[in-house]
Amino acid sequence: MFQSFSGSVRELIAQFDGCTGRKAGIIALNYIKTPAAALGFNETEGLLGELRAQVKNVNPERLGRIGQLDNWKGYCKSAGVFKVRSMKGIQEAEIPFVLEVYATLTDTPYLTVLLNKSPVTGEVNIYHNKNELTLFGCGLNLEVKAKPAVVLINIMTPYIPIVTDGKEPDLSVIEAEIREGIKKAISRVPKSLPTPGIKTKSQKEVVDDCLEKAIAKASGDGEYRFSLRQLYYAVRPYVIRETGKDENSVIDISAQAQDKNMVITFTN
Repeated sequence: MFQSFSGSVRELIAQFDGCTGRKAGIIALNYIKTPAAALGFNETEGLLGELRAQVKNVNPERLGRIGQLDNWKGYCKSAGVFKVRSMKGIQEAEIPFVLEVYATLTDTPYLTVLLNKSPVTGEVNIYHNKNELTLFGCGLNLEVKAKPAVVLINIMTPYIPIVTDGKEPDLSVIEAEIREGIKKAISRVPKSLPTPGIKTKSQKEVVDDCLEKAIAKASGDGEYRFSLRQLYYAVRPYVIRETGKDENSVIDISAQAQDKNMVITFTN
């Protein structure tokens, strides 16, 4: 960043959050009129150390979050900072994050992982054995003592390492927080049993209920055209969560769209 900035060191420091005015002058005291691009690596390292000593860390809560969702029974939110070692020098990057975990009990575990509200490029698998949920993929290899559940994880962060050239995120940097978040979210699912006489929703009823939300998700709230396959993937988590249907089985969904004169059919 120093090498690409055309102004002075002081002008660059003043652009950091909490470094305006007098504080920028204190941090850049020895480089008041020095062009930022003229600094060497060691000088840059020293300025970064001084910057960290003078300025408070950004509150992770400023990253935002999805928040609680009505159709999920258990919810847990946490926030913190993980460190990433630099390839050169001694200063480690301190990256803020917000972690949200949603859970609903089911006989068939299913996992969706979002990074900044979008699906991750890699695959994270989940299965239940005896009294433990096991997650592996995207750097994760963890076990959680919990009941089988459908789990949704959302991570808000400005940066996360990758594990492959395929841009799969390395979720191991917050593995402990993910384990604790899943455990808490599942433990917060109401223990009450379904009321006798209340009929469980059919697959078609679930699709009818979620179709508008799924269309909004697949189309970016009406901004883009979408295929039936994209709509299928938007609908599938609702069906699995409400019916406990195995993610690997064939899902044949037929529903009348409320705003279109057509029948939508999906097959896996």
